[in-house]
Amino acid sequence: MVQKQYSKSVKIIRSDQGREFYMNEFYHEQGIEHQMSCVATPEQNGRVERKHQHILNVARALRFQSGIPLQFWSDCILHAVHLINRLPAPVLQNKSPYEVLHQKPPYLGHLKVFGCLAYASTLSSGRTKFQTRARQCLFLGYPMGIKGYKLFDLTTHDIFISRDVVLYEDILPFKTSVTPAAEDDLPSFPDLPTVHFPQAADPFSPDSQAHGGQHSISVPPLVDPSIGNQGNSTPDPDSPPIPGQQDDGSSETDDYRDAEPDSQDSDNDELPPGDDLEDEELPPRTRKPPVWHKDYITSVNQISQYCMANYVSYHQFTAQQKRFALNLTVLMDPQTYKEAAKEHHWIKAMEEELNALLESQTWDLVTLPPGKRAIGCKWVYKTKLKPDGAVERYKARLVAKGFTQIYGIDFLDTFSPVAKINTVKTLLAVAAAKDWFLHQMDVSNAFLHGDLDEEVYMTPPPGLEGSEGKVCRLKKSLCGLKQASRQWFAKLTCSLLKNGFSQSASDYSMFTKRVQGRLVVLLVYVDDIILAGEKLDDLELVKLYLKRSYRSRILEF
Repeated sequence: MVQKQYSKSVKIIRSDQGREFYMNEFYHEQGIEHQMSCVATPEQNGRVERKHQHILNVARALRFQSGIPLQFWSDCILHAVHLINRLPAPVLQNKSPYEVLHQKPPYLGHLKVFGCLAYASTLSSGRTKFQTRARQCLFLGYPMGIKGYKLFDLTTHDIFISRDVVLYEDILPFKTSVTPAAEDDLPSFPDLPTVHFPQAADPFSPDSQAHGGQHSISVPPLVDPSIGNQGNSTPDPDSPPIPGQQDDGSSETDDYRDAEPDSQDSDNDELPPGDDLEDEELPPRTRKPPVWHKDYITSVNQISQYCMANYVSYHQFTAQQKRFALNLTVLMDPQTYKEAAKEHHWIKAMEEELNALLESQTWDLVTLPPGKRAIGCKWVYKTKLKPDGAVERYKARLVAKGFTQIYGIDFLDTFSPVAKINTVKTLLAVAAAKDWFLHQMDVSNAFLHGDLDEEVYMTPPPGLEGSEGKVCRLKKSLCGLKQASRQWFAKLTCSLLKNGFSQSASDYSMFTKRVQGRLVVLLVYVDDIILAGEKLDDLELVKLYLKRSYRSRILEF
């Protein structure tokens, strides 16, 4: 076709090794070179792949806009190609491919909305006098080489081509909501009042005269406005009848689903004169919540008979439950150092925290160098409870005010070893399926084990003796610092790699090790560790190594 129509010869054909392109004899006869890209390597054929993406984007938009079923995907593709060939492209100096090829601009007057409603004229040779003169169809595009439209019959599901077609581009049959007819298309009667009634699906069917549709239109009444709308008024005999009109002249137009067409009990009150009716607007319909909402609405009267005090009593609690409830309501953690210094157990907790910091050589007391700034710190207090509500311990934690750190000065990179949820689920599932042992550990003061690379200064914590006029030059990472979690994980990773563990490439928080062919898995979530293995002795060896390297405790799994 290229040679005959455009006097051009094809020299090279590039494909993706699809079998449908293997025509070696034809290529040899025509002197065409066949180039092929590697398997599953679309980037080697980027120009064609990009154009495929362009065509699919337009075809997808056509299908979504028209709402047609997926079975018409090929028509969406053909229509998209038809449009792209006639649209200007920046790479062609804002000319369309059609204009570049034919040296003339394309005619765009034939373009119609894809997937719109169409009525095709039936052939006069095969129809009787009382058969329909048109077929209700769906517009599917423009067939190549034929002056007509490709249509899909919505009744017989036939696909055919017709020239005599009337298209309604504002109606899309496969859309959930059909655009109602515009009021401008209806006849206007400026001197007559209007009455609203639902639009019937078929004005010529008997059912449409008794039941209204979902949409409403405005049509003129058949009464003289000077006389007024009365229940016993009769229409003008010269006026054409209107389907769905009620004989009793009822003025109730708010709810047609409850109205009966032949009811004799409707109100026969007189309506206002036509002039007043023109100036008066109908009130908007009151929106009501869905009926199913009542299942989720509970009033005080409904629940008062089921008051919890009638069924739950503190006298029925056990001694452990009473202590637990009492601790929840009575225990209050101090918010400041001044409040905590009044209680002996909080003073002891702060001393334990300071001793741990000094033992790990977390800082050195120095004079603040000129041009340097010191970040602040604060004490955080928390009462740890046992499952029965009894106090387990009082914990005081010194926290640096990391939110005052400046990037590039006090910290650089940040990272937190948080295991992926898929990794956790997979490990637990495998352990349950293979009947592995599972242990959990918690590293105490985990952040204190990380070494700081940056020069960070901190104001001394309240209660630290001999710190007047000095600042703390941090050597270890402290809780609250932006890089604390990263430094701790770097220290833990080095120790685990030295012990023979291998770090996972898909999840950096997972480490694996083989002990005499048996697998041991270690999962890190900040300062919590999960151990899984086939043999209990293998886990005990890992736990012993972690206890020697870091202060850690075993938790009940």
